[in-house]
Amino acid sequence: ADLTASRTALQAKITAIEATDNAAQIAANDRDNKKEALRERVRQFRAAVQGFIPDSQYLQAMPLQPGAKYSPWDVMKALDDMARLWATINATPPTGFTPPLKLQCGYLIAEFNVEVTAMRAAYAAVESSGQNALIAREIRNQGMGPLRTRLVQYRLAVMANYTKGHAMIESLPKLYKR
Repeated sequence: ADLTASRTALQAKITAIEATDNAAQIAANDRDNKKEALRERVRQFRAAVQGFIPDSQYLQAMPLQPGAKYSPWDVMKALDDMARLWATINATPPTGFTPPLKLQCGYLIAEFNVEVTAMRAAYAAVESSGQNALIAREIRNQGMGPLRTRLVQYRLAVMANYTKGHAMIESLPKLYKR
């Protein structure tokens, strides 16, 4: 009865890992979707600055286009650089340009700032869900110790009561992979 209860408790801990893994994957997918959308906005911004104010002092200050595998720090640096430059362009436009600078479909800096905030939250969600998954695994691992001890005791008791080659001994599962 104790062994069955321990097995049930361990199964609940394993199921909890599946839930945390699912949450981590959902958070990672959300982050990746947001990052790809914002990478496109950086591309549009760079094209807009080059196209609408080509002879301005702002060309050299444009953010780099973050690659798909850039670190969170590098992605956020590019996005923050873009937000600052965009605000500067709108506040002190070069001669011949009437602000505000708009991207495709009339996309404005305020919309961009909302998306950047959501990107920060997405990175935080990935970090948090990853930590939760690690914690769930550690909880599972801690629960395995007492169960493993009971299984070793059971195996030894069976081996003590039956002769070598008996079906009870032959049916015992291995407790450790070698």
